[in-house]
Amino acid sequence: MRKSRLDINQEVSIEITEGSHKGSYKSKILDFDKKFIELELPFDEDNNPLPLKKKTGLVIFFNTSTALYKFESAVKKRKKKPVYSLVIYNTDKFQRIQRRCFVRIPIQEEIGYRVVSYQNIEKKVDLVTDDKEFKRANTMDISGGGLMLALKDLGEITKGQMLEINLNFINLPINILNGEVVRVQRKEILNENSSTYLLGVKFVNIPKDVREEIIEWVFSKQRELRKKGLI
Repeated sequence: MRKSRLDINQEVSIEITEGSHKGSYKSKILDFDKKFIELELPFDEDNNPLPLKKKTGLVIFFNTSTALYKFESAVKKRKKKPVYSLVIYNTDKFQRIQRRCFVRIPIQEEIGYRVVSYQNIEKKVDLVTDDKEFKRANTMDISGGGLMLALKDLGEITKGQMLEINLNFINLPINILNGEVVRVQRKEILNENSSTYLLGVKFVNIPKDVREEIIEWVFSKQRELRKKGLI
């Protein structure tokens, strides 16, 4: 018999797909069997348990040691004892999500970056720092797989260039991440008669726990933006 990908106390993200509480919420698995899964019931911003009705549609996201998965479900019932919990249907129809399918949200935050070169990215052998000081740029969006940067001056940066990125607007175990430029786009600003360069940057060789922190931050920010009607 195939071993379940689910575990007790496993952290998950709940995507509510309809109603006034539409958005993403953190939770964890309390119990499960072949038919049902019991989850911690998320609380709203006023610290009240979400009043989710029966048959409310949900999408559950969870990670294993090898991949990110999701599956669709619906609310069966809520429970108050011994803790507030949510019982949903266990469809066991898990869909593996490719890294490019990470949830991406628009966000404008200032970060630091500098151009670097590695002969071996994993061991960072023979580091050559072309720009000793971090330059400033603004993010345009971010996901667990990477981000987009907006630069006024492209300098010598081309596709394939390695960067060190000081991602200081998220509380991470480490702040300096490696990224590879996978796309370069020039954007004309007509009313200013100038150009901005957009860099698509893919995170490279970052620890799993750091990537998970970024994903959780994205889910939280996505919920906040949706409640404000910004996305």
